Amino acid sequence: MRALFVHTPLSGAAFNTSIAALSAYLKQRGHETRLLLVPPSPRLDDVARLMQDSAADVVAFSFMTCRLDLVRKLVPVARAALPDARVIAGGAHPTSYPQPTLDLGFDAICLGEGEEPLCRLLGDPVGEHPGIWRREGPVPTERWWAEDVDALPDWDRALFGDVRNSGNRFEAAIGVALARGFCPYSCTFCGVDGYRRINGVSSAKAMRLRSVERVLTEIENARPLAEPAAGFAAWDEVLPSNLTWLSEFCRQYRARVNLPFACQLRVEQVRPELVAALVEAGCDYVVLGVETGDEEYRKRILNKPFTNERVKQAFSLLHGAKIATFCSFMIGLPFETPKMLAASIRLAQELRPSELSWKYYTPERGTMLFGLVEREGLVIERYVDHPFGANEAMVRMTRCTQRDLDKASEAFRLLRGDGVRGTFEQDSEEPLRLELRA
Repeated sequence: MRALFVHTPLSGAAFNTSIAALSAYLKQRGHETRLLLVPPSPRLDDVARLMQDSAADVVAFSFMTCRLDLVRKLVPVARAALPDARVIAGGAHPTSYPQPTLDLGFDAICLGEGEEPLCRLLGDPVGEHPGIWRREGPVPTERWWAEDVDALPDWDRALFGDVRNSGNRFEAAIGVALARGFCPYSCTFCGVDGYRRINGVSSAKAMRLRSVERVLTEIENARPLAEPAAGFAAWDEVLPSNLTWLSEFCRQYRARVNLPFACQLRVEQVRPELVAALVEAGCDYVVLGVETGDEEYRKRILNKPFTNERVKQAFSLLHGAKIATFCSFMIGLPFETPKMLAASIRLAQELRPSELSWKYYTPERGTMLFGLVEREGLVIERYVDHPFGANEAMVRMTRCTQRDLDKASEAFRLLRGDGVRGTFEQDSEEPLRLELRA
C-alpha cells in the first residue's frame, strides 16, 4: 500500500522527525511512502497534480495550528485528487483540537504514537485500531505506544534529502533521539508538557530510553549526512538524566563517532559529573532555557524552580569546560513588569552565553499557563499556538507596555556589544518549493 505524507513546514524546518519515524516504520513493513512538501501559498492545481501522481491509498497530514488555514484548503484538494484514499491527520494541531480537526473533512485522526495505528489503517481501512478516532466514531479508549523502542527503525532521512534545519548549531546538526516520548519536566508554558498530559502519560513514564548500542548504530548509519563541523545533536526535548546511561553513551560516542555533539539541558542537570561526561563525548554546544531573571516568577508561574545563582553555576561549569552555550529568554510573559524585564537583562549580562536568544511568550492551548491566561482574560486569539514568530506581545499585558518590551528587546541587542551573538526569533517565511519526494 502507498502512503503520502503532506507536510506544511515552518520556514527553515522542513525535516519532520515524526514523519521520518512513521515513514521508516511503514517501509519496514513493506509499504511505500512519499512526501509532499507544501509551501505557505501553493498553487492548488499543482498540489492536486502531485497528489494524483502519488497514487496514495492513505494521505497523512502532519501540521501545527499556524498552518490550519492552509490545511483547510488542502483537504478538499486531496479528496478530489484521490477520491478512494483515506485522509488522516496527526501532529500538534490534531492532538490539541481533535474534534475541530475531524470537522475539516478528515476521515480520522491519530491520537498517541502513530506507527502501528497507521500501519494497521493501511492494511484495514475500515477496521477499529488503537489511537484512530474516526469522524463518525467514538473516541478511542486505547492508544498505541511503542514498548520496544530499540525495535523501531532509523528515521527515514532519505525521504527528506537535506535533514539539517536552519538555525543555531543544535538545529543545524544531524538530529537523533536518545529516548522516545516526552520531556519529564512540567514547564507550564511548554506545548510538549501539554501533549504529554493530553495523552495521559505521567512524568515518571515520559521518556523511554533506547539502548546505547541502538542509538550509536543509527548515528553511524547517518554519518554520511553529517557535516564534520556540525556533527550530531540529541534532539530530545531534554537530555535524559540517567547518568550511568549517559556516561556509557558519551564514552562510546567519542570512540565510534568522534564528531561534535550538541544537546538541550535543564539548568538543574548541569553538574560536574554530567559536564565531565559531555566533555568526554566531545560535546561543544548546549541549549539552556532560563526564560526570566525573576526567580519567584520562574518558580511560581513557569514551574522552573532553580535560582539565579544555580543558573550562574551551570553556565560557569559549561564555559569552564569550553562548551558553548545557547541561552533563551522570554519576554511578553503574563503579568510581566518592567522590573522583571530588567532582571532578565541583568542576568543575561552576567551569564555571558555564547549565543543569546529572546522571543515573545507564545500561549499554547493545553498548557497549564494557557489556563491561567484564559482565566485572566489575557488571550489574543490570533496568537494562540503561534509558532514563536510575533514581534509584539502575544497576550494582553497588564503591568508593562509594549514600549517596555521594545526597550527590553533593544537591551538584549546591545549585549552583542559584549561579544555575545544575539538572535531575536521571528517567523520570516523563506521560499519553500512545492515538491513531491519518494
